Parts: sequence; C-alpha cells; structure tokens
Amino acid sequence: EMALGFAGGFFAEGFTDDNSAWYIAKHYDLPLEYIWYDQYFYGQAHQNFYASDSALGPVLVSIRDEGTAFRLIVRLQQAMEAHLIDKKDIKSSGLKRIFSSKKSPKEVIAVARPELSSAKFQLASIDRLEDRLRDLERPNIFEDKYRIGLVYRKPGQNTENDMYNNLDADTSEDFKQFLRLMGEVVDLKGFKLYNGGLDTTNNMSGKQSLYTKFNDKEIMWHVSTLLPFFASDPQQLERKKHIGNDRAVLVFSDDDSPLAPSVFASKAIHLVGVVSPLRSGDSTSSSSSSSSSSSSSS
Repeated sequence: EMALGFAGGFFAEGFTDDNSAWYIAKHYDLPLEYIWYDQYFYGQAHQNFYASDSALGPVLVSIRDEGTAFRLIVRLQQAMEAHLIDKKDIKSSGLKRIFSSKKSPKEVIAVARPELSSAKFQLASIDRLEDRLRDLERPNIFEDKYRIGLVYRKPGQNTENDMYNNLDADTSEDFKQFLRLMGEVVDLKGFKLYNGGLDTTNNMSGKQSLYTKFNDKEIMWHVSTLLPFFASDPQQLERKKHIGNDRAVLVFSDDDSPLAPSVFASKAIHLVGVVSPLRSGDSTSSSSSSSSSSSSSS
C-alpha cells in the first residue's frame, strides 16, 4: 500500500520500517506558470505508478496516452520532470515486438529515464490521489533550492542541437574559468546535498556537476558538457531532458554574437541569459545579457 501525506510529498508503507526513506519533498523545481499535472492529467484518463526499488530512490510516475505519444510526469526525490514521448521511439524486445504493438508502462518510463528500466513499478490506486498529486504542484515550490541549466556555446553555433553536442574536452579555458567562478565541480556519486534531479548513485547523469551554495541557497547547475553524451543521438536527449526541464538557462558563449532564446524548444524554460568573456582590447565594460523566452508561454 502507498500513502500520500498532505504535510509534504509521499511515502510508501509496507516495504520498509523506515518511512523517511520513502519521503519525497513536496516542493519541486517547477515554474509557477507551468503546472503539468493540473493542465494535462487532472480529470483526464491516465495512470499513476510507483516503485520502491528504483536506482534513483522512490519514484512516482503519471502516464497519459495521447494517441501518437505518451505524456509523463516523473517525480523523484528532489525534482519533477515532464516528458512527451513519441510512440515510434519506444522499442519493444523479443516476441512482444513481433506479436504486439501495445507498449507497457515500464517501456514508456524507460525511454524517459533509462535508470528506471529495472525498477518494479506498481499501479497506484489511492483515495483522492489526483487531488493530492495536483497539490504537489502548488507553491511554495523552491524552498531555497534551484536547478539551472548552463550551456556551452562555441562561436557560430545558433541551434540547440549544436550546443548540446559540445564535448567537455573541447570547451575553452574561458568556460572552465567561468565554472570555477560560479561554483564547485563535485562528484555526483554519493553526493548528499541538493542534486537537482541528477543521479547520485550510479553516475547515470554523468560523473560530475557544478554545485553552488550562496547565502544559504543551493544551486545545482545542469552543465551541458558534464551531462552524458551519446554520439549516436544528434539531439542529445539525455542532456535536453535535464536542461529542458529547467526554468532558467544560462548560455556561456565564446563569442558575443546574439542568440535568440527561442532556440531552446522547451515550454518549461522561462528565462535565457547569455554571458561571454571580456577579452583584452574589448571596448565594452560588460558582455552579459538576458532575455525572457517568448516560447515559454506557448
């Protein structure tokens, strides 16, 4: 049996004596203006699944079949993510691929989060579950913890895919210096502070990330070049699923050419800032700018 508490998050009963191990914080890093469950799930046909043995800890997933695609909300201990997965991208294996076109919830979830492919999900059937899940999206949501995207841009790059395909080994010394200025590069495995939804157990979100604590506020930066890279994926969806769920994205540009915020195809991103290095001989005193993403409200 699984129970949700009004005071904060949810926990499962019947699997462990330590209920604190099942606690999932009520306050997620969601844009206040973008409420996924209320907009796409509440009052509509969908299913909710939970797992106790996930590599990412307790997890609760909402799935809705939209015909040609599945819409998901994945709730982790310190983050909540929204995904829209085309059914063509879901691959079945073995005899099921031959005899059935129906996709199981586990197959759908594994596309959004491969780390959850071995988790044993169960259907959640709880009184007033929809109301309680909607309550999880209500403010106050930040509680002095923030996740922010940090994307490296080479000269001449003007598309999201170009920037997501940059490798850490190819970044400039200016970018490396900027990382040192913004925070501390930490090893993710075993990291005990705010993780911003990154895996801290099996390095599934990369081996390192950038963490900042300033005036008792914690920031986990989703650095594009530190997130996993797959040469076979031109869109780098593993990187996009983290940064595309952030409310704000900071772009470090190795040149000062303008960048339209609309290059980021995400409804969750509400603010895009661009910063570039001030080099010897530059006549300007500042090389930073910021823009509100016009696509965020569409």
